[in-house]
Amino acid sequence: MNAHTRSSSDFILNQAVEWMLRLEEGDLTHSDRARYDAWQRADPRHAEAISKLMQAAKYFDVPRQMGIETDTLLQKLEKSTSRRKLLRNMAVLAGMTAGAGWLVHRGASGLNLSADFRTATGERHSYRLPDQSLITLNARSAADIAFDSHERLVRLRAGMLIADVAHDGQRPFVIDTLYGGVRALGTEFQVRLLPDGAEVAVASSKVEIRTHSGATCQVHAGERAMFTSHSIETPSKTQDGAMAWVNGYYVALDEPLTHVIDALRPYRRGIIRVDPAVASMRVSAALPLDDTDRALNSLASIMPIEIQRYTPYWVIVSAR
Repeated sequence: MNAHTRSSSDFILNQAVEWMLRLEEGDLTHSDRARYDAWQRADPRHAEAISKLMQAAKYFDVPRQMGIETDTLLQKLEKSTSRRKLLRNMAVLAGMTAGAGWLVHRGASGLNLSADFRTATGERHSYRLPDQSLITLNARSAADIAFDSHERLVRLRAGMLIADVAHDGQRPFVIDTLYGGVRALGTEFQVRLLPDGAEVAVASSKVEIRTHSGATCQVHAGERAMFTSHSIETPSKTQDGAMAWVNGYYVALDEPLTHVIDALRPYRRGIIRVDPAVASMRVSAALPLDDTDRALNSLASIMPIEIQRYTPYWVIVSAR
Protein backbone atom coordinates (compact mmCIF):
# COMPACT_ATOMS: atom_id res chain seq x y z
CA MET A 1 0.00 0.00 0.00
CA ASN A 2 1.51 3.33 -1.03
CA ALA A 3 1.48 6.57 0.94
CA HIS A 4 -1.41 8.01 -1.09
CA THR A 5 -3.61 4.96 -0.39
CA ARG A 6 -2.80 5.06 3.32
CA SER A 7 -3.62 8.77 3.45
CA SER A 8 -6.91 8.22 1.62
CA SER A 9 -7.90 5.36 3.91
CA ASP A 10 -7.10 7.36 7.04
CA PHE A 11 -9.10 10.30 5.70
CA ILE A 12 -12.14 8.09 5.09
CA LEU A 13 -11.84 6.56 8.54
CA ASN A 14 -11.68 10.00 10.14
CA GLN A 15 -14.77 11.06 8.20
CA ALA A 16 -16.57 7.93 9.39
CA VAL A 17 -15.65 8.71 13.00
CA GLU A 18 -17.04 12.23 12.66
CA TRP A 19 -20.30 10.96 11.17
CA MET A 20 -20.54 8.29 13.87
CA LEU A 21 -20.33 11.03 16.50
CA ARG A 22 -23.14 12.92 14.80
CA LEU A 23 -25.25 9.76 14.62
CA GLU A 24 -24.66 9.07 18.32
CA GLU A 25 -25.83 12.57 19.21
CA GLY A 26 -29.05 11.88 17.30
CA ASP A 27 -29.66 15.50 16.27
CA LEU A 28 -29.17 15.31 12.50
CA THR A 29 -31.41 17.66 10.54
CA HIS A 30 -32.99 16.61 7.24
CA SER A 31 -30.16 18.46 5.49
CA ASP A 32 -27.54 16.67 7.61
CA ARG A 33 -29.16 13.31 6.87
CA ALA A 34 -29.13 14.08 3.15
CA ARG A 35 -25.42 14.97 3.33
CA TYR A 36 -24.71 11.78 5.28
CA ASP A 37 -26.61 9.64 2.76
CA ALA A 38 -24.80 11.36 -0.12
CA TRP A 39 -21.44 10.75 1.57
CA GLN A 40 -22.22 7.04 1.92
CA ARG A 41 -23.29 6.76 -1.73
CA ALA A 42 -20.24 8.63 -3.01
CA ASP A 43 -17.87 5.71 -2.40
CA PRO A 44 -18.56 2.12 -1.25
CA ARG A 45 -15.67 2.53 1.17
CA HIS A 46 -17.58 5.26 3.01
CA ALA A 47 -20.54 3.03 3.80
CA GLU A 48 -18.23 0.18 4.72
CA ALA A 49 -16.28 2.42 7.10
CA ILE A 50 -19.44 3.28 9.04
CA SER A 51 -20.57 -0.35 9.08
CA LYS A 52 -17.20 -1.63 10.28
CA LEU A 53 -17.07 1.02 12.98
CA MET A 54 -20.53 0.11 14.24
CA GLN A 55 -19.67 -3.58 14.26
CA ALA A 56 -16.34 -3.17 16.06
CA ALA A 57 -17.82 -2.84 19.54
CA LYS A 58 -19.94 -5.94 18.97
CA TYR A 59 -16.87 -8.12 18.57
CA PHE A 60 -14.62 -6.44 21.14
CA ASP A 61 -15.14 -5.70 24.81
CA VAL A 62 -14.55 -2.01 24.13
CA PRO A 63 -14.86 -0.41 27.58
CA ARG A 64 -12.55 -2.97 29.17
CA GLN A 65 -10.00 -2.92 26.34
CA MET A 66 -9.89 0.86 26.47
CA GLY A 67 -9.47 0.86 30.25
CA ILE A 68 -12.90 2.41 30.82
CA GLU A 69 -15.13 1.07 33.58
CA THR A 70 -18.72 0.51 32.48
CA ASP A 71 -20.15 2.87 35.09
CA THR A 72 -17.98 5.72 33.81
CA LEU A 73 -18.61 5.11 30.12
CA LEU A 74 -21.37 7.72 29.96
CA GLN A 75 -19.02 10.40 31.28
CA LYS A 76 -16.48 9.48 28.62
CA LEU A 77 -19.07 9.61 25.86
CA GLU A 78 -20.29 13.05 26.94
CA LYS A 79 -17.06 14.62 25.68
CA SER A 80 -16.73 14.60 21.90
CA THR A 81 -12.94 14.39 22.11
CA SER A 82 -13.18 11.26 24.28
CA ARG A 83 -15.78 9.73 21.97
CA ARG A 84 -13.60 10.49 18.97
CA LYS A 85 -10.61 8.79 20.59
CA LEU A 86 -12.73 5.83 21.65
CA LEU A 87 -14.13 5.32 18.16
CA ARG A 88 -10.71 5.63 16.58
CA ASN A 89 -9.29 3.08 19.04
CA MET A 90 -12.20 0.76 18.29
CA ALA A 91 -11.15 0.93 14.65
CA VAL A 92 -7.58 0.03 15.57
CA LEU A 93 -8.74 -2.92 17.67
CA ALA A 94 -10.89 -4.15 14.81
CA GLY A 95 -8.04 -3.96 12.30
CA MET A 96 -9.66 -1.12 10.38
CA THR A 97 -6.60 1.09 10.00
CA ALA A 98 -4.99 1.69 6.64
CA GLY A 99 -2.08 -0.54 7.60
CA ALA A 100 -4.47 -3.47 7.81
CA GLY A 101 -5.68 -2.77 4.29
CA TRP A 102 -9.33 -3.09 5.29
CA LEU A 103 -10.49 -0.42 2.86
CA VAL A 104 -8.53 -1.88 -0.02
CA HIS A 105 -8.95 -5.62 0.39
CA ARG A 106 -12.51 -6.15 1.54
CA GLY A 107 -13.46 -9.55 2.89
CA ALA A 108 -16.68 -11.52 2.65
CA SER A 109 -18.10 -9.59 5.61
CA GLY A 110 -18.49 -6.32 3.70
CA LEU A 111 -21.74 -4.55 2.93
CA ASN A 112 -22.57 -6.70 -0.12
CA LEU A 113 -23.68 -3.60 -1.99
CA SER A 114 -23.46 -5.44 -5.30
CA ALA A 115 -25.74 -8.32 -4.25
CA ASP A 116 -28.75 -9.12 -6.44
CA PHE A 117 -30.98 -9.02 -3.35
CA ARG A 118 -30.21 -7.35 -0.05
CA THR A 119 -32.02 -6.00 2.99
CA ALA A 120 -31.15 -3.11 5.26
CA THR A 121 -31.27 -2.82 9.05
CA GLY A 122 -34.77 -3.67 10.27
CA GLU A 123 -35.97 -4.81 6.84
CA ARG A 124 -37.37 -8.17 5.74
CA HIS A 125 -38.22 -8.76 2.12
CA SER A 126 -39.53 -11.57 -0.09
CA TYR A 127 -38.43 -12.03 -3.69
CA ARG A 128 -40.10 -14.13 -6.39
CA LEU A 129 -37.42 -15.85 -8.47
CA PRO A 130 -37.61 -16.59 -12.21
CA ASP A 131 -38.70 -20.19 -11.53
CA GLN A 132 -41.48 -18.96 -9.17
CA SER A 133 -39.59 -20.06 -6.06
CA LEU A 134 -39.84 -17.57 -3.19
CA ILE A 135 -36.97 -16.46 -0.98
CA THR A 136 -37.42 -14.28 2.10
CA LEU A 137 -34.39 -12.43 3.45
CA ASN A 138 -34.01 -11.48 7.08
CA ALA A 139 -32.68 -8.03 8.02
CA ARG A 140 -29.08 -7.26 6.95
CA SER A 141 -29.00 -10.20 4.54
CA ALA A 142 -27.76 -10.48 0.96
CA ALA A 143 -27.98 -13.06 -1.81
CA ASP A 144 -27.20 -13.54 -5.50
CA ILE A 145 -28.92 -15.79 -8.03
CA ALA A 146 -27.32 -17.72 -10.86
CA PHE A 147 -29.91 -19.69 -12.82
CA ASP A 148 -29.03 -21.60 -15.97
CA SER A 149 -30.33 -24.62 -17.87
CA HIS A 150 -28.68 -27.05 -15.44
CA GLU A 151 -29.09 -25.55 -11.97
CA ARG A 152 -30.93 -22.94 -9.90
CA LEU A 153 -28.26 -21.47 -7.63
CA VAL A 154 -28.77 -18.90 -4.86
CA ARG A 155 -25.62 -17.65 -3.12
CA LEU A 156 -26.24 -16.50 0.44
CA ARG A 157 -23.65 -13.80 1.06
CA ALA A 158 -24.82 -12.55 4.46
CA GLY A 159 -27.52 -13.13 7.04
CA MET A 160 -30.37 -15.59 6.68
CA LEU A 161 -33.09 -16.60 4.24
CA ILE A 162 -36.03 -18.95 3.88
CA ALA A 163 -36.59 -20.64 0.52
CA ASP A 164 -39.97 -21.96 -0.62
CA VAL A 165 -38.89 -23.96 -3.65
CA ALA A 166 -40.93 -24.42 -6.82
CA HIS A 167 -40.76 -27.85 -8.43
CA ASP A 168 -38.45 -28.28 -11.41
CA GLY A 169 -37.58 -31.85 -12.32
CA GLN A 170 -34.69 -30.80 -14.56
CA ARG A 171 -32.81 -28.27 -12.44
CA PRO A 172 -31.86 -28.75 -8.79
CA PHE A 173 -32.28 -25.79 -6.43
CA VAL A 174 -29.19 -25.08 -4.32
CA ILE A 175 -28.38 -22.49 -1.65
CA ASP A 176 -24.62 -21.96 -1.77
CA THR A 177 -22.61 -20.62 1.19
CA LEU A 178 -18.96 -20.12 2.08
CA TYR A 179 -19.02 -23.55 3.70
CA GLY A 180 -20.96 -25.65 1.22
CA GLY A 181 -24.27 -26.06 -0.57
CA VAL A 182 -27.78 -27.02 0.55
CA ARG A 183 -29.76 -28.82 -2.15
CA ALA A 184 -33.54 -28.75 -1.93
CA LEU A 185 -35.33 -32.03 -2.41
CA GLY A 186 -38.78 -30.44 -2.84
CA THR A 187 -39.01 -28.33 0.29
CA GLU A 188 -39.25 -25.18 2.39
CA PHE A 189 -36.16 -24.55 4.45
CA GLN A 190 -34.03 -21.92 6.14
CA VAL A 191 -30.28 -21.25 5.83
CA ARG A 192 -28.46 -18.99 8.28
CA LEU A 193 -24.84 -17.89 8.12
CA LEU A 194 -22.92 -18.03 11.41
CA PRO A 195 -19.46 -16.64 12.27
CA ASP A 196 -17.85 -20.05 11.75
CA GLY A 197 -20.34 -22.06 9.72
CA ALA A 198 -23.96 -22.24 8.62
CA GLU A 199 -27.21 -23.70 9.94
CA VAL A 200 -30.06 -25.35 8.06
CA ALA A 201 -33.59 -25.82 9.40
CA VAL A 202 -36.16 -27.72 7.33
CA ALA A 203 -39.90 -26.98 7.45
CA SER A 204 -41.07 -29.56 4.92
CA SER A 205 -39.65 -32.47 2.90
CA LYS A 206 -35.83 -32.63 3.11
CA VAL A 207 -32.54 -31.14 1.93
CA GLU A 208 -29.06 -32.45 1.33
CA ILE A 209 -26.02 -30.62 2.69
CA ARG A 210 -22.74 -30.99 0.84
CA THR A 211 -19.70 -29.28 2.34
CA HIS A 212 -16.78 -28.03 0.30
CA SER A 213 -14.75 -30.99 1.55
CA GLY A 214 -17.34 -33.42 0.14
CA ALA A 215 -19.18 -34.47 3.31
CA THR A 216 -22.92 -35.00 2.79
CA CYS A 217 -25.97 -35.36 5.01
CA GLN A 218 -29.74 -35.30 4.52
CA VAL A 219 -31.83 -33.18 6.88
CA HIS A 220 -35.56 -33.92 7.10
CA ALA A 221 -38.63 -31.87 8.00
CA GLY A 222 -38.54 -30.76 11.63
CA GLU A 223 -34.76 -31.09 11.82
CA ARG A 224 -31.83 -28.69 11.88
CA ALA A 225 -28.09 -29.14 11.38
CA MET A 226 -25.01 -26.95 11.49
CA PHE A 227 -22.12 -27.42 9.10
CA THR A 228 -18.69 -26.04 8.30
CA SER A 229 -16.49 -26.47 5.26
CA HIS A 230 -15.29 -29.81 6.63
CA SER A 231 -18.02 -31.33 8.79
CA ILE A 232 -21.77 -31.64 9.41
CA GLU A 233 -23.26 -32.12 12.85
CA THR A 234 -25.85 -34.84 13.41
CA PRO A 235 -29.31 -33.39 12.67
CA SER A 236 -31.45 -32.59 15.71
CA LYS A 237 -35.01 -31.40 16.33
CA THR A 238 -35.73 -27.88 15.10
CA GLN A 239 -36.59 -25.43 17.84
CA ASP A 240 -40.23 -24.33 17.84
CA GLY A 241 -40.54 -20.87 16.32
CA ALA A 242 -37.24 -21.06 14.45
CA MET A 243 -38.82 -19.34 11.46
CA ALA A 244 -41.01 -16.90 13.40
CA TRP A 245 -38.78 -14.01 12.29
CA VAL A 246 -40.70 -13.99 9.00
CA ASN A 247 -43.67 -12.73 11.02
CA GLY A 248 -41.61 -10.26 13.04
CA TYR A 249 -40.84 -12.28 16.17
CA TYR A 250 -37.81 -14.01 17.58
CA VAL A 251 -38.65 -17.04 19.70
CA ALA A 252 -35.99 -18.07 22.22
CA LEU A 253 -36.30 -21.34 24.12
CA ASP A 254 -33.61 -21.67 26.78
CA GLU A 255 -31.02 -19.81 24.69
CA PRO A 256 -28.01 -17.82 25.90
CA LEU A 257 -28.74 -14.11 26.15
CA THR A 258 -25.93 -13.33 23.71
CA HIS A 259 -27.69 -15.40 21.01
CA VAL A 260 -30.91 -13.48 21.58
CA ILE A 261 -29.13 -10.12 21.30
CA ASP A 262 -27.47 -11.35 18.10
CA ALA A 263 -30.97 -11.86 16.67
CA LEU A 264 -31.97 -8.29 17.59
CA ARG A 265 -28.86 -6.60 16.18
CA PRO A 266 -29.92 -6.71 12.49
CA TYR A 267 -33.03 -4.78 13.50
CA ARG A 268 -31.32 -1.95 15.36
CA ARG A 269 -28.94 0.76 14.17
CA GLY A 270 -25.82 1.23 16.23
CA ILE A 271 -24.27 -0.97 18.87
CA ILE A 272 -25.69 -3.34 21.48
CA ARG A 273 -22.97 -4.57 23.80
CA VAL A 274 -23.57 -7.48 26.19
CA ASP A 275 -21.56 -7.56 29.40
CA PRO A 276 -19.77 -10.94 29.61
CA ALA A 277 -21.21 -11.38 33.12
CA VAL A 278 -24.72 -11.83 31.68
CA ALA A 279 -23.96 -13.21 28.21
CA SER A 280 -24.59 -16.85 29.13
CA MET A 281 -27.85 -16.30 31.03
CA ARG A 282 -30.62 -18.48 29.61
CA VAL A 283 -33.64 -16.89 27.96
CA SER A 284 -37.10 -18.15 27.00
CA ALA A 285 -39.20 -15.44 25.38
CA ALA A 286 -41.00 -14.28 22.23
CA LEU A 287 -39.62 -10.87 21.28
CA PRO A 288 -40.81 -8.31 18.68
CA LEU A 289 -38.08 -7.75 16.11
CA ASP A 290 -39.62 -4.58 14.71
CA ASP A 291 -39.48 -2.81 18.09
CA THR A 292 -36.10 -3.57 19.62
CA ASP A 293 -36.63 -1.13 22.50
CA ARG A 294 -39.71 -3.09 23.54
CA ALA A 295 -37.80 -6.35 23.09
CA LEU A 296 -34.95 -5.13 25.31
CA ASN A 297 -37.41 -3.88 27.94
CA SER A 298 -39.14 -7.26 27.89
CA LEU A 299 -35.85 -9.00 28.56
CA ALA A 300 -35.14 -6.64 31.46
CA SER A 301 -38.58 -7.40 32.93
CA ILE A 302 -37.98 -11.16 33.10
CA MET A 303 -34.24 -11.26 33.80
CA PRO A 304 -31.85 -9.71 36.35
CA ILE A 305 -30.38 -7.40 33.73
CA GLU A 306 -30.30 -3.67 33.09
CA ILE A 307 -30.60 -1.94 29.71
CA GLN A 308 -28.38 1.15 29.69
CA ARG A 309 -29.11 3.50 26.79
CA TYR A 310 -26.29 6.01 26.52
CA THR A 311 -27.41 7.25 23.11
CA PRO A 312 -29.96 5.91 20.60
CA TYR A 313 -27.02 4.15 18.94
CA TRP A 314 -25.18 2.80 21.99
CA VAL A 315 -26.84 0.29 24.34
CA ILE A 316 -25.19 -1.83 27.01
CA VAL A 317 -26.85 -4.88 28.58
CA SER A 318 -25.43 -5.54 32.04
CA ALA A 319 -26.30 -7.13 35.39
CA ARG A 320 -28.87 -5.32 37.50
